[in-house]
Amino acid sequence: PVFSASQDECAIWICLPGGFPSGCAAAHSAMVKRVHKLKPPLPPFSGCAEDGNFSATTAVSAYIPAHKECLNQGITLDGIDCMEWEDVGESWVPGSFCAPGLDDEEDSRTKGCTRTDMEIKIYENGQLWGEAPFYVNVNN
Repeated sequence: PVFSASQDECAIWICLPGGFPSGCAAAHSAMVKRVHKLKPPLPPFSGCAEDGNFSATTAVSAYIPAHKECLNQGITLDGIDCMEWEDVGESWVPGSFCAPGLDDEEDSRTKGCTRTDMEIKIYENGQLWGEAPFYVNVNN
């Protein structure tokens, strides 16, 4: 049979749900190239194989890197300072664009975001497949 996608592009379907483990560098590179060429991150599954009922969804997500947040403020000799900090891991806000430097009052959920990533979910027969969602930094 003749398929339209390259071997590396087709490997995205297998490698992406596992977070691009060892041996998937070419697939990851192919996906990044597709995104930078303004193509969908995955080729059509029909361009890779005849069998299988796989599909994918993509959406934007604002990325917020790991940071510290103040849990408790107190009055010190220098004024009001944070007395207790909490480490907060990285996170994404699905369906939101990041606009660093703009007034965070518009969408407080994206406060501290640094970029907009692409969120990808893969489904097999309508069921979520693999580690999902997977996020792609489209700026790199």
